[in-house]
Amino acid sequence: MENSTTTEITQPIKPRNNKKKIILISSICLVVFFSLLFIWIKFNKKEPFCLKDETQIYDYYKKSVVLVKNTYTYEISINGSEPFSIDPKLLLSQKKSSFFEDFKKEITGTGFFVSEEGHIVTNHHVVEPWFFKKADEEHENEDEEYYDPEIANIKSLIIENICPTTDPKKYKEVLKNSLKDGVSQINLIDDEEAINQLYKMNTENGKTLENKEAYVSTTLDTSSMENDTSNVNNSEEFETEEYNEIRNEGDEIYEKKIALQNSKIYYFNEYEDKIEFASEAIKITCKLIDTSIALHGSNSDWLKCKVIKLAEGTDIDLALLQLEIETLPEEVENIVDLENAVESDSNIKPGSEAILIGYPLGMELAKSKKGDLKVQIYDGKISKESDGIKLQYSTTSTHGASGSPIFNSCGQLIAVNYSGYDFTQGYNFGIVSKHIHSLLN
Repeated sequence: MENSTTTEITQPIKPRNNKKKIILISSICLVVFFSLLFIWIKFNKKEPFCLKDETQIYDYYKKSVVLVKNTYTYEISINGSEPFSIDPKLLLSQKKSSFFEDFKKEITGTGFFVSEEGHIVTNHHVVEPWFFKKADEEHENEDEEYYDPEIANIKSLIIENICPTTDPKKYKEVLKNSLKDGVSQINLIDDEEAINQLYKMNTENGKTLENKEAYVSTTLDTSSMENDTSNVNNSEEFETEEYNEIRNEGDEIYEKKIALQNSKIYYFNEYEDKIEFASEAIKITCKLIDTSIALHGSNSDWLKCKVIKLAEGTDIDLALLQLEIETLPEEVENIVDLENAVESDSNIKPGSEAILIGYPLGMELAKSKKGDLKVQIYDGKISKESDGIKLQYSTTSTHGASGSPIFNSCGQLIAVNYSGYDFTQGYNFGIVSKHIHSLLN
């Protein structure tokens, strides 16, 4: 019997389509991910809330809104010397005529908590008031960046209490002692030696003695000398050589006086034979030394803060502070929630409510007879559509209310109060709330 061999033919196995499988799995994962995200957002999203009335708005935010106090000092540089500072109380306690009565070394404003980490929003000008000062019409041609009567007053104190021949290393000590004792350190210049000393100092410091118009008239009366000359020339007994020597010596002193006062470093007092520093030789800058806040209901207990960020320029007048402890005080239950803030200009309508909570006039209105602080609430109407930066409203406001939050009728933040007119009420302005995010980011 013949054996037959059969060959088994097998079909080739098709390779699996890995690409399709990967796409399928990825699609399933994406569906699951977005489904979970949707569920999380639905149950965790903060729904916009609406408080019932102004009383509820006040109760909800009264401890979120704080009184801000900034203390600053002055750094002084004379003729390019190393800057120094002294206690502002000494500087500002001198020469207080009615023109200077409002000068203080402290400025108060308002701020409000916006995070659980103790971040506080306020105005830039509350933190650095000098940054926003502008030259007024009367002094717009001054050499300084702006004219400040407070700084002008301090300069006059320096001129009156520091002699130009004082060792620059002792400027601070001399000024401090003079203001403390109330005794001027300036002595009259009555001899050529002192003039020569100043002239030498001036030239050694590399200052150019340019022929510019003198700031004040010289006290050396040359007209009287000329009169004497005419009288003496008619006298046969006058000795010409002796007279010329005296005249030349007088001319030399006179020329040195003119050269010194033309140097923009020193000048001669118009009424006394006294050499003083020229105002242009004195540079005064402001420096922040302390920032603190106090809460509604506190007995002026100040909590220290640090400056986190200042908005650039003068258009967006905002600043961000933070408590040094980097957390909310126990008394503060709520913050001004920026997620609930109104950021669309189209949702801020003229005629709708504009409610301010703050500390106008600072401690003057805030402090009760018991000594604790009380925040205040004021209401008005939005007067004008937002221009994308500022908002106008009729809410009452004054100094100290800068940095106050402005709420709508639901208690949602719409702006940060920053400006108004001193001579009338009803024309006040705030920075719209959407600009706060630039500080937090």
